[in-house]
Amino acid sequence: MMALVPRPLDDYISLADFACLVQTNLSTVTLGQPVLSPDIISQLDDQLNGDLLIVLNTPAGDDADLKRLDAIGTSLWNTCSQLIVARGQFSDDLCTIGKARALAFGLVNVAAPAKMLGWLRSLACSLIAAQTCIATRQLNVAYKILTVSAARLKAVQPSHLGLDVTLNYSLTTKYWLLRVRLAAQEQRFDIAEHLWSKVPSPFLIGDRVCVLEASFFVGDYALLTSPPVAIHWLQVAHQTLLELQTATGQNFAAFKTWDLVIAHSLSK
Repeated sequence: MMALVPRPLDDYISLADFACLVQTNLSTVTLGQPVLSPDIISQLDDQLNGDLLIVLNTPAGDDADLKRLDAIGTSLWNTCSQLIVARGQFSDDLCTIGKARALAFGLVNVAAPAKMLGWLRSLACSLIAAQTCIATRQLNVAYKILTVSAARLKAVQPSHLGLDVTLNYSLTTKYWLLRVRLAAQEQRFDIAEHLWSKVPSPFLIGDRVCVLEASFFVGDYALLTSPPVAIHWLQVAHQTLLELQTATGQNFAAFKTWDLVIAHSLSK
């Protein structure tokens, strides 16, 4: 999918007005109600199916307008984060919140300054937004977001920009793991295996946990359709768990839980 040039700034200002409507509805939802009405969800889908999410250049316009786009996107993003904690256990709600979070990312991304901090912020948001979309099987939206992730990651990696090596490895790890999970959900386990080879050796314990989660996700997902593939990935997950336990001095708090979960999946 080719990245598109931005639309006129006025289009994004109109989109920001819609984002304000989305946030107002999310902020006033009560327990027992859907987080958004079917009409607003339909409008969200229309926006996400367009070119909003694959813009890599900031539209020409007044800095004040761009700052407003960023502020509205950030505010909607924060509201979505709060709702995921409060309502994320309900699959329909999480799916809708994921759509709203993707919209928030689109605004933050299009307003991102063309420099290191802007690219990093866009990249960090893109990885979180894509993960939510993958978890809720909104695969086309996730793919669009990861298209931006790839471009932003490439932009921050030249050595002369001075990106911290550990941060570089961490962002790269998270990006490729999301690509692996996306390929698995598309039943392309051969591609998932290829993409797995691109995951760097993690520096941080948190990145090792991400590797564990991703390998288990693929293995558990493959159980119904491809048991041999599932066994392979679950074995990878178990080996990663053992390495994680060693890296933490035999003190990984969730070791027993993960050991039982992986063993249960292997026994299916």
